[in-house]
Amino acid sequence: MCTVSAQLKLCTCSGKEIDWDKPHWILYRKHSPTTWSIGEIVHQFMEDPELTIRNTERLKIRLNEADVFDFQADPESGDRLYLFFQRGGINRPEVSYVFEYDEPIWVESHFGPFEAENEFKELRSGFIRDAIESGE
Repeated sequence: MCTVSAQLKLCTCSGKEIDWDKPHWILYRKHSPTTWSIGEIVHQFMEDPELTIRNTERLKIRLNEADVFDFQADPESGDRLYLFFQRGGINRPEVSYVFEYDEPIWVESHFGPFEAENEFKELRSGFIRDAIESGE
């Protein structure tokens, strides 16, 4: 994984199909589930811990800037934002970061296995423009 860009933008792809193989994001809100997902847990590819810390810190800063979304976002405490980054090759695992809105800021968080499917509903999604620093 490369270093995430300090200028990334979370775009809503108005009228465009999202390419799920490229960097993208999903915003979730907690809800009462009517069905439950079960299955096998497949652990995420383990990234270089130092790079993960640097990227998480950079994302925390960027997510708490007013212009990170290309729309007027009105997050509520408990909302979760999932950011996916492609590793650069087909059939290579993607690296993801999860943040929770703890009014008035986004903080690092996580999703437990099947939590997104069971306890949250998707509010919006889109692609991440300028996701990786140029030159990497």
